[in-house]
Amino acid sequence: MRTLLTLAAFLFTLESIASSPFPMKAISIKRELMKVFYSAKLDDYNSITKTNVFVTNFENFSDANASTIVIPDTKYSIVYSLGKDRKGWSTVINEWDEYNQDVADRYNEYEQLLKSMFNIDNGWVCFEMKVNKSDEKSDLIFSKPGYGYITLDYSKNVTGKCALQLRVNPKVDEIKEIRAELEQLNDMVLAK
Repeated sequence: MRTLLTLAAFLFTLESIASSPFPMKAISIKRELMKVFYSAKLDDYNSITKTNVFVTNFENFSDANASTIVIPDTKYSIVYSLGKDRKGWSTVINEWDEYNQDVADRYNEYEQLLKSMFNIDNGWVCFEMKVNKSDEKSDLIFSKPGYGYITLDYSKNVTGKCALQLRVNPKVDEIKEIRAELEQLNDMVLAK
């Protein structure tokens, strides 16, 4: 029964991708984000960390290594330290000196891409996290039990610059399901 449900979900995902205005980009993004979830559970991000390749980053994390994860049309991806024995992953889509129309356009593009791949039909729930910003974007959070959270994060740093980032906060329970989904995404990329 579970195999039939998994097959049905996979076929629905194929249908969603085919109707998406950005099919290959959406597939690539989802595949790379699944690699982050998988690595977080498998080896605490070690398999996606470029050891001793430090990155100057928007958040000024002092302990940030480059990541092997490549999201299309982004500046860089990092694995960073959140303190004792805690790591995080982020990719910076772009950075700007101030909020402008380009920020809004890129946010809207990624919102549509993420909503096409991480939707209720695939077990994901999407919600906004309102922040005290008048005309600027709120964080958009995608959540799925057993996986965790993906956040489309608009933020400003202490210097006033702003950035649009994707963050993954894994709460992975079952690595087999993630591995199966990752294998399906790899097959889809090879088929294109």
